[in-house]
Amino acid sequence: MDPLPYNITINSQSAAIVYTPSRNGNDTLEGGWNVMYTDGTAQNVVGRQGVGDSYLQTKLFGASMSITWIGTAAYIYGNSTAPYYTLVDGALNIGPRVPQSNLLASVTGLPYGSHTIILAQNGTDLLGFHHAILTIGIGYEGYDITFNQSVPAVINDRPNDAFFDLRKLTTYTSWGLEPAELEEVLPNSGHQPVPRAVSGVLESTNDPSLVFKITNSSAFFVRGYVAPQRQSKMATLTPGLNGEPFKVTVFNDYSSILDFDQVLYWESGLNRDQTYTVAIRASGSVGLQRMDFHTLDIIDGGPNPSKGTLGETSSSAANQLSAGSIGGIVVGVVLSVLIIIILVLRCRRGYSKASNITAFVETRSDYPRHRGSDSKSKRSPNHESEPEDAPPSPSLESNTPPGVSAGLTSHALRHLRRIRWSFAPPAPIRETDAGPATLPPEYDHSWIVNASAPVSASPRRVLPILPGPGPGSAPPIPRDKIEHDSSEQTTDPSSS
Repeated sequence: MDPLPYNITINSQSAAIVYTPSRNGNDTLEGGWNVMYTDGTAQNVVGRQGVGDSYLQTKLFGASMSITWIGTAAYIYGNSTAPYYTLVDGALNIGPRVPQSNLLASVTGLPYGSHTIILAQNGTDLLGFHHAILTIGIGYEGYDITFNQSVPAVINDRPNDAFFDLRKLTTYTSWGLEPAELEEVLPNSGHQPVPRAVSGVLESTNDPSLVFKITNSSAFFVRGYVAPQRQSKMATLTPGLNGEPFKVTVFNDYSSILDFDQVLYWESGLNRDQTYTVAIRASGSVGLQRMDFHTLDIIDGGPNPSKGTLGETSSSAANQLSAGSIGGIVVGVVLSVLIIIILVLRCRRGYSKASNITAFVETRSDYPRHRGSDSKSKRSPNHESEPEDAPPSPSLESNTPPGVSAGLTSHALRHLRRIRWSFAPPAPIRETDAGPATLPPEYDHSWIVNASAPVSASPRRVLPILPGPGPGSAPPIPRDKIEHDSSEQTTDPSSS
């Protein structure tokens, strides 16, 4: 069973996006991807910080960006003054060659699984990328989202080493804390505190510097800084997805402009009943690699019903009889009852012969039934009455043969009927309907983008549709980072 659709937003500055060429050290648009912020930059105690929303732009022919996700749809937003093209899983995506309401490209209706979308420059005019909305899968029909949590990297001015294994491998691979007084400059010139981050230097490409375990998770997001003096890093998820022993993901948290809150590394499509180990180490041979992270966000969409429901264990299943076992027991009981009835009838037949009484069982006769003083309704010792005008029983019908007393025959019939009611097989086992399934609620997280987007009132979850601004308007600019919004339900870009 595939999970229900669930939208997340990945901003252009996220370390999870792969840019070709790399954003490292490109000073001009003609040289590769360049970052800019809608409200410029501001000097902070730790560097030059971006203000507003970020764009990655380029004029380099052949420059591209790509995102890999597990889900069914993707929407790429930005702007362009020249044609471009997109590839989905290596095939050319038939879509717009120029932006439509700042929607550069989209793909929907994909089979649930791993997909990659690539946006590529097809000229030398300006191509700008703002954000992507990805439809992943979280939760299942009939199950509520059971748990969402954010795990801070710092608790009470100390690293959260109860959850995160921060390893000091050499003299240079130490972990420390960023200043507590850090504040982010806002577009309105205001300030807001920055989540305190753990900062470390990764050196080894063999031994991980950061390790943590995660369970009861359908998806998770590691959030932190993108900044100068950063390089590529490698995250290993063990076990991997779909039976693989492990999964390796490379992410690059470099940015020429500091941003305090971006997705560094994320995974979805997890088996929430599986415990995973995440190990992050340096990648390649680029020397010391600094990393700052402050939060791990976890979404638990509940168990997959096709793999057993939450709370059901193998021991409880073993205590329940299967349908085949129940059927075998019922057949055995019925056969036993039939054998007992046959034995009793044989005994009664012998008794009848000894008394010159013949009881005709399951036999019809042309002789009419005689009415007499014994033909009135009578009640057996089991309080079962035989109505005077009741039709003959198909299993115990008897007629009075010539020369046999009707009273005696009636007495034998009543005795056989008592036997029938005494040894009647048990009522068939029937299943009871548990009632309609309870569908999961709409997901509401304080750290997801599109807080102002409308939420569908339908009780049944359907594929979320994405928002699209009117023609000629500016692209939808999320005012918060991906982790700090309250809804992912969006409207279709084509509906604008």
